[in-house]
Amino acid sequence: MKTVLVEYQIEENAKEEYMRWIRERAEADGFAVFEGDGQPGLFLESWTMAAEKCLPFREERTGTAPSPWRKLDAYLAKDRPRVHVWIFSPIK
Repeated sequence: MKTVLVEYQIEENAKEEYMRWIRERAEADGFAVFEGDGQPGLFLESWTMAAEKCLPFREERTGTAPSPWRKLDAYLAKDRPRVHVWIFSPIK
């Protein structure tokens, strides 16, 4: 299993709608979402998933192909419109 972190900045005026939208996804297994203390609108998702799912997941989240995750694009801060995805392996 690997840990995948997804980081992005949400536009302040879109935050309330984003919070409703992300809560619908928060019920997925192995998923948690956090907001930065002292950095309003900075969000970090944490996912636990099988290694073979990590690269397709990253492509889905950062690519341009149709995906239910494209809805996130409407909430991203205009000055930071990128979604960053990092994949981590446990230390053995």
